Amino acid sequence: MVDVLRERLMIHPLQLVGEIALGTQRSLVSQHLTFAYSLEEIRVRFPLGAANRVRVYLFLSFDPSSPTTALPAGTPLLSWLSPNPYLLGDDCVIGLPMSLNVLTRGTWLKAHVVNTDIFAHTISVLMALKELEAP
Repeated sequence: MVDVLRERLMIHPLQLVGEIALGTQRSLVSQHLTFAYSLEEIRVRFPLGAANRVRVYLFLSFDPSSPTTALPAGTPLLSWLSPNPYLLGDDCVIGLPMSLNVLTRGTWLKAHVVNTDIFAHTISVLMALKELEAP
């Protein structure tokens, strides 16, 4: 029982949410992650009406920059899962199970959203991080 409770306490939900104006792009950036972790799952929520016109790129980065005219610096997370560099959707949640250990402390996770639609959309990205014990 104690091990189950300890396991639950080591899971950190990280949510990135933002409204992306029509015809723009924006990086949503996590807080500074100062611990080693395993990225266990990513869920991206596309609203009704996004009509596959909103692209979401996911990155692991070593800086907190939040560009609005280009993709951020960092490692594309989807490169481990898919040949596609981004996700698309409409009125759905795309869940991506992962098991990516990030042993380097001091990282940021980013969702870069490109909205090619003529309407603004709110995008939500939820990431489940499991804190790894220090060696």
